[in-house]
Amino acid sequence: MRYNLVNLWYQTPNCLYNFKGRIPETIVNGKAVCFPLSIFKQAFGFDLPPQSIITQE
Repeated sequence: MRYNLVNLWYQTPNCLYNFKGRIPETIVNGKAVCFPLSIFKQAFGFDLPPQSIITQE
């Protein structure tokens, strides 16, 4: 299985979270994609609050 390195920043109304790590590669229509909402829930244990901003470096 192949993995991709991602660096995601989540700015919530109360705090700033960072996820940097390897995720399994998911291919959709020949392109690698990442699902930031599911990564947040799995990494931090709760749903992303409304009015949050996601950025990727």
